[in-house]
Amino acid sequence: MLVEEIEANGLRGFSGPRRMGRLERASLPWEEGRALRDALQLAFALVDPFVLRALLEGWGASEVEVSEEPLLVSARYSGAHGLDALLAPDAGGVVRVRVRLRLDPPQFATLRHHAVRDVRLVDALAGGPTCELAVGALIRPGSLTLDLRSFLVGAVPFAVSGPDRPGWLGAFLLGLRGRLAASPLAPAAWGETARSWSADRQGHLRAAIAALAASPAAVSGLVALPEEPALFEAGRLLPLRFAGPEVRAAVGWVGAVQLGRPDVLVAMHAPAGEGWPAWWEGQLDAAEAAVEQVILLDEAPVG
Repeated sequence: MLVEEIEANGLRGFSGPRRMGRLERASLPWEEGRALRDALQLAFALVDPFVLRALLEGWGASEVEVSEEPLLVSARYSGAHGLDALLAPDAGGVVRVRVRLRLDPPQFATLRHHAVRDVRLVDALAGGPTCELAVGALIRPGSLTLDLRSFLVGAVPFAVSGPDRPGWLGAFLLGLRGRLAASPLAPAAWGETARSWSADRQGHLRAAIAALAASPAAVSGLVALPEEPALFEAGRLLPLRFAGPEVRAAVGWVGAVQLGRPDVLVAMHAPAGEGWPAWWEGQLDAAEAAVEQVILLDEAPVG
């Protein structure tokens, strides 16, 4: 699955609509890059509580409590002071994000299966394997509410509420969970994989450690422990939190690719030194690519 286009109203600095490539490199002013990343997260936060929590924590929120209802999500939190600085002056706390997705073959096959009982999908799917959803967000001090405003398959709209809402819509949207990540993999997530008895996850873990040892990361001696990764150096274990910022960034982003394995990875201020541009591109060209789309957001130089 790929993000083909995104548009947002109500976020300060967002300029759009913006079309996205499979490997998107954007050098943007900080405010514009942040708005683009936040818009992508808001679109997926409707169906993915992990994305919503990461978004709020990135805004400085703490004690986050997420309450989920079908296609209606609310969160309460403390902190996150000054959120009005992220919103357009005339937004009034209301943000609307529209995103168009290019579906992968399994997603398209799922809709074709539902077309047997919902004839509206027959014409909709003739327009190609795309869908479009618009998400509304109401942001207030200490609370955020998300709801689905519209949904299209191809160019055909479907009701998002009331008796005309198709029965397959909720399950289809829940299938978007885990498909977007916009932050480095947390050390605790490495520990969760280390504790897993899944052969696939252990294979991904070995691939991640190998990728870290190779160029451009060149982080050798990583040990995946149950709580957090560590570096084995000179006969001792150095917890990752005590390593330098470049090492922590490399471990976090390689983990996001190899262990998180989202369809769409949004990397803001990710490692960009020698060798990293080619490495990011290589993640899409691998025989068994861990991600389908990489969006790299860097801050444009001032002046």
